[in-house]
Amino acid sequence: MHVGVNVEFDPRVRRPAYAPFSVEVQPMLSGRNFSTVDYHICLSWRSDNVKVLKASRSGSVVIEIQIPTGYRVEEKDLKSMIRGRYTRNLREAENWPGQINFGFQYIDFDPICFEFQAKRWIPVANISRYYEIRAYEWFEPGNMYRSVYTMRNLFALDICEVCGSYQCPYCPYYSLATVFIQSIAMIICILFVILCNHLNMINFH
Repeated sequence: MHVGVNVEFDPRVRRPAYAPFSVEVQPMLSGRNFSTVDYHICLSWRSDNVKVLKASRSGSVVIEIQIPTGYRVEEKDLKSMIRGRYTRNLREAENWPGQINFGFQYIDFDPICFEFQAKRWIPVANISRYYEIRAYEWFEPGNMYRSVYTMRNLFALDICEVCGSYQCPYCPYYSLATVFIQSIAMIICILFVILCNHLNMINFH
């Protein structure tokens, strides 16, 4: 049996007594209605590990990054990251329900930075503001870094803004905007016809 809980405040995250990794996460929202999230990740082995863990580099490392519900990273992008070998020591990259996993041969003092893009596949609103990121050694899982990052702008979207169409049910302002534009066009056409008839009557007399 697996039991899990969601934590929405960074101070309440259960962290190990010592975190051997330094991790930075920078998600950048773009596209209409934030339909695209570009992640910039940097991961390194802390210099204090030489004294604390007696190690100048790690063993095999896995980093797990939760992504918002409804978003997905395309498999071809993950495969190109592996085949391209432009990310140092990267050996594995896989989609997992609700998260992306990356496997590295080892991590040392020089930061390893990489990027990937998640796209919205399913329109979902009222999602969480907080997402977990975790890095740990595969053979020493106790050597772990754990934290959360926030996406408040994405959380603020409602389903009408996510869908972005008047065809979405219960989205009155999209429908209202379309009706308003159509009404203005109809009024202009009617005024044009009336003006033409009036000019014809003047010319006839």
